[in-house]
Amino acid sequence: MEDNKTFNNRMNIKYYEEGYNTDKMIFLIENPEKTERNFIESKIEQFNQLELEYKRKCDLSDDEVYQEIKKTGIVANFIKRGFDKTDKKDFEANLEDRFLKFRQKYIFKEKREEGIRSKFYKAKLKSLPNTETTKEEIEQEEKTPYKIALLKELGFFELDKIKKLSKENSFKVIQKLISGTPRTIKGNINVLNEGSQEDRNKYTSNNHIEEVKNYLDKLK
Repeated sequence: MEDNKTFNNRMNIKYYEEGYNTDKMIFLIENPEKTERNFIESKIEQFNQLELEYKRKCDLSDDEVYQEIKKTGIVANFIKRGFDKTDKKDFEANLEDRFLKFRQKYIFKEKREEGIRSKFYKAKLKSLPNTETTKEEIEQEEKTPYKIALLKELGFFELDKIKKLSKENSFKVIQKLISGTPRTIKGNINVLNEGSQEDRNKYTSNNHIEEVKNYLDKLK
């Protein structure tokens, strides 16, 4: 007989599988040009953003928590309309209650459902069959980080015509210029932003900035 932990894990996987299949179907219908891999990568990125927001709220000071609560719709409206002394007492009690609930909700940085879901989707990504990659494609992918760093130093990303494009379309333009896959281009552009949570071991354009600067200096 299976124990409770095994049973719960099996039920969770079943629940995630059902959600996975439904969300994948909707994604592919709405984005016919995209693949299951694109779907999984978009979900992982979504969960990463949720995790970042969760950690941000975990790290807030008490004063910051109160400020966060005061921005919420109900509390903000209460403050805006003003209140008498009786209302003020009720408001302060309500604020304290919301503060405690906030702290209870954002106290444990582990055991996040988004983290569990992210692991599930990462496992799905690994389970996808690998497509055969040619030597030429591998060499091209290796050159992409350097080329992205070079485009940055040349001010390419600040061009008005590029800034007016959606991110997806700008990736397509860059792909025409330097080849590479859209995901590799996206990852290497993202890591140029210090706040990005992209995998800096996988996307390394930020490591080529000094090399690119030296190259351009020699051309002067």
